[in-house]
Amino acid sequence: MAALPLNPLPVLVATITAPRVGVWVADVEVAAETAPTGRVALTPETGAPWSGTVIAGGLHAGTWRGRVVGGAGGLRAELPATSYRAGTLHDVLADAVREAGETLSAGVDLSAWAFALYMRLQRTAARTVADVARDAGLPWRVIRSGAVWVGAETWPAVALADVSVVGEDTRERRYELAGGVLGIDPGVAVTLPLESGPTAVRVDSAVHRVEGDEVTTTVWGAS
Repeated sequence: MAALPLNPLPVLVATITAPRVGVWVADVEVAAETAPTGRVALTPETGAPWSGTVIAGGLHAGTWRGRVVGGAGGLRAELPATSYRAGTLHDVLADAVREAGETLSAGVDLSAWAFALYMRLQRTAARTVADVARDAGLPWRVIRSGAVWVGAETWPAVALADVSVVGEDTRERRYELAGGVLGIDPGVAVTLPLESGPTAVRVDSAVHRVEGDEVTTTVWGAS
């Protein structure tokens, strides 16, 4: 059984790149007779599903190779320039996310950042979200559910079971992990069994690699 089915086709190979700022991307190879399209879910044995949208791919000899991006895929769309008066950064963010056909994560609230005048430039929705997050001094990303999140990091602790460290570079804060690692997300804190002893690491980004039922994850710790 594949460790990471897609809708529920067995994933042969996958690389999921999850940054602390930006959109997660999954490059996958799936055993399929019909190419998956539209909204899909990658469902690990541990951790919540990744909900994203197919933006590219091709089918050959029973194998589909393609790319899935977090959310509805609308953050690549270009938004027109517009101006705001006597509003808040939440107004700008909510409009950009809605116009892109995306969903704003529950609990996101930038209404404390008020302005007299704000000019939204003509650019992609992703750039607009990044602009708003920068103006608020906050990180942003698309989370597993596919929603757009902007907020202060709280670094919630995530307990890991049956995880081993197969390589570490403490100077670069990079750790190669194996086992039950698909529950690791950017913005969480995990305790890793390093050579020097159990060590709490705040996850800045993670790259999950799946090949059949073999799973490894590279984690970069936040500074």
